[in-house]
Amino acid sequence: MQVYTPVHNANSVGTWAYQRTPCELSGASQNTETNRLFQNNDARFASLRNLHHNGGRTRIGMRQIRAIVTKLRTAIAAASLALVLVAGCTTASSPTLPVPPPAALSSAPNDEGVVTITGTGAIEGAFVSALNEQSEEGRIVRANDLGEFEIQIGAEVGNSIIVWQTLGTRTSELVTVIVPAE
Repeated sequence: MQVYTPVHNANSVGTWAYQRTPCELSGASQNTETNRLFQNNDARFASLRNLHHNGGRTRIGMRQIRAIVTKLRTAIAAASLALVLVAGCTTASSPTLPVPPPAALSSAPNDEGVVTITGTGAIEGAFVSALNEQSEEGRIVRANDLGEFEIQIGAEVGNSIIVWQTLGTRTSELVTVIVPAE
């Protein structure tokens, strides 16, 4: 068995080093001597005492546990602060205004059963969609620089055509246009 004993380091003033010395004890007397050394509250034997009482495995001391807990608390506080800042940035910004519905009118069906939906008031570059609810036929066009659009879609007199515009991920309210007889 090896025991660490303190030795004065002659190279530095006021420092101590530890040197291994063999223990000549055997059997029960060896354990008694080891226990006497380990039960001593001397900090020089703290690492040996931990190894002895933990079946040869290394244990973490209270100082290391406090350091780990402090680091974890700091990390949790930083993550919480980042989360609050991100949430604050998304909710504190100005609210998104709704996309207004376009104004649309329908022509009477031509000889081929096609109507022309014309409109204004769309946002420049927005997609304007029209859906015939009865035939489930739909068309999508892009509004011009003035917010005007024209959609040709198959329809009969009395059909209801839903018109709306989409800008990015925002969609306007639906506008229903009834196909006139003339």
